[in-house]
Amino acid sequence: MDNQACFEHVIGCLYDAAAEPEHWPAALTGIADLLGAVGSQFYFWNRHENATQFAVVGRLPEEGNAAYLRHYGAIDTRRQALERVPVGEVTAYDLDFDEGRFRKSEFLNDFLVPYGVPYVAGGRPFEAAGLSAVIAVLRSFRQGPFEQPELTVLRRLGPHLQRAARLHLQMHQMRLQN
Repeated sequence: MDNQACFEHVIGCLYDAAAEPEHWPAALTGIADLLGAVGSQFYFWNRHENATQFAVVGRLPEEGNAAYLRHYGAIDTRRQALERVPVGEVTAYDLDFDEGRFRKSEFLNDFLVPYGVPYVAGGRPFEAAGLSAVIAVLRSFRQGPFEQPELTVLRRLGPHLQRAARLHLQMHQMRLQN
């Protein structure tokens, strides 16, 4: 499958995931493949509660996702920095994104290093009522930081991620009403 066909396939997977959450891992795995990454995570961050409401991973360990939900999400300095990035923008973080403070953090040393995924590209494609939808695509030490070509692909996915996140929330609310 060529890059354009892969891109279109991922878009379809995103809309499938919005309607049926069990499809998120396939969509996130497709995004990771498009960006040459180990895996990716999608979650809704509740700023009022300083907690994750929904989180799912593609090709990343479920126990890591659970640990992020339990503890590490609240101390994720990259997520905190991402809150200052406008909705719809994408960015990448390397080991020196905050003048080296990240290198000394519990988040890096006790969470990311054991999983071997210190590099992230991501953004907040959607925000509503104190909830931020967050996409985080992760690379290994060997793969190195994200560069402009990968960020361009993630920007192109942005409008679809935004719609999928919005639809996911709407579908979730409909399920709760029934």
